[in-house]
Amino acid sequence: DQGIHEAYIEVDLGKCEIIGRAFLSEAYNRVRSFSILYRETEREPWKTAYRGSRIGPNAHIQFRPFKARYVRLNIEHATDGPTIWEFKLFPPKKR
Repeated sequence: DQGIHEAYIEVDLGKCEIIGRAFLSEAYNRVRSFSILYRETEREPWKTAYRGSRIGPNAHIQFRPFKARYVRLNIEHATDGPTIWEFKLFPPKKR
């Protein structure tokens, strides 16, 4: 919504999974800083997997793999209401 500068999307994967990549997409390029956070249980604190600035329409992100049930895309600053189209999580690429 107009005037919103911080927001988050949280995903419950249903069980712990190994995550090593993400795909993000936004419509109007409003995000200026964001992070991907994770945790295995609801009782533990959030840990940071990745920090970034812009998302744009086609952000493929790789990071050190982590094990988590809960993953959060945390928009720390946007110029106006964030317009996230997609937030996808994937296992690490096999080498």
